[in-house]
Amino acid sequence: MQQKIGRVLLYNRSLVGAGGGERLMFEEAGYFESLGIGVDILTADYDAAVHFGSSYRFPITVLPQRRMHGWPKHLQQLMSMLTEVIDLRRWLLNNKPDVVIAQRAGDSIPIGIATLFTRTPYVVHINGTVFWFDNAQNLYKYSILHKRVFDTIRSSLWGHLEFYPREAPNMSLVARLAWEAKAVLMLWGVRRASEVINFTNRMAWEVELLYRRKGRVIRGAVPRTALNYLPKQDIKAKLGLGGKAIILNVNRLEKRKRVSLTIRAFSLLASESKAIHLLIGGTGPEESDLKSLVRVLSLDDRVSFVGFIPERDLWDFYGCCDVFVHPNWADHALAPYEALAMQKKVVWTTEMEMEDAALKHNRHIFPADPTAEDLAAAISSALAAGEVPADDLSGYTWENYCAQVLHVLEGVVERQLKKRDRRG
Repeated sequence: MQQKIGRVLLYNRSLVGAGGGERLMFEEAGYFESLGIGVDILTADYDAAVHFGSSYRFPITVLPQRRMHGWPKHLQQLMSMLTEVIDLRRWLLNNKPDVVIAQRAGDSIPIGIATLFTRTPYVVHINGTVFWFDNAQNLYKYSILHKRVFDTIRSSLWGHLEFYPREAPNMSLVARLAWEAKAVLMLWGVRRASEVINFTNRMAWEVELLYRRKGRVIRGAVPRTALNYLPKQDIKAKLGLGGKAIILNVNRLEKRKRVSLTIRAFSLLASESKAIHLLIGGTGPEESDLKSLVRVLSLDDRVSFVGFIPERDLWDFYGCCDVFVHPNWADHALAPYEALAMQKKVVWTTEMEMEDAALKHNRHIFPADPTAEDLAAAISSALAAGEVPADDLSGYTWENYCAQVLHVLEGVVERQLKKRDRRG
């Protein structure tokens, strides 16, 4: 079959941290390149930390940044967006990619404007709607535009109720108008996309309520190599924890990851068994508070903070654990899937989607409501379960995911070509 796509642009407005969205983008880039498809990565904001150490080394084009010093904040943001759109459109006209992938809903605003009156289609990933981001950076959810569905979405999930007040935070009239305008532009950008891709049915449901667009659900989370990975180092011995049952939590240490909940759940179990130890990997703004909580609960010798875990060591940490704990407010996340791929028992919250048959029947998963008591009970059950027969996670490899994304892109490009032919 003749290859329909010669060049793809991956656009992510802000590449400043190594997270799930960035990993997804790099996995797509590597897969497309392996098939001989040209790949460009464009951003308006860049930090080298995005490369996960040295794991992903793709060239990245950074659009010029123009600072409007002394201007009001929202006017600065508006002018920055306008110059970004101009530079982005210039790049598109000069380089003519067959299709663009916007990496999040917000990226559809500059992409949507920049592709106006061009023949370049775009697809948008939405793996977190406006209801999954911090209020400090995202107040779209309180806009008049989304008022009709706000209570429906907010009341449907533990985390939405836990982290978002029903009433919008106080803001000036200018700020309110700015958020209202951005909400309208995001609706327009998402609706203009040729396709919307989501990880879960939950996210597709939110997208349909918010933007009246049906998304395609494609699941992915792990490299194929994880399915047969053999640890290269003995982390237990290295940390002097031989003979201990290891409970592992790896996160950015911030409020929405609920690491404090893991610590409180562990404290309920610690008095019952001296043979368990909690390892916490990651850094973040809550690190000092979490260490204080450990001291208050007299768990200093039972809990270890190991800091940032480099990509080269991450799989060995998964390999050392007896139970991986993921209390995060999330419906899909990479770390617990990676642990599952290595046949580790995983405790995650009931917010994680398990509609897929392979997850419903996965014997390594122990769901819990996000309370200390429920989480502790699930960890205890996982530890007591002993050896569990292997489960198949091959359906969630990045290769499988990217192949399905490519199929979507090919359909988009094919429709675009037919449209051009009809127009002559």
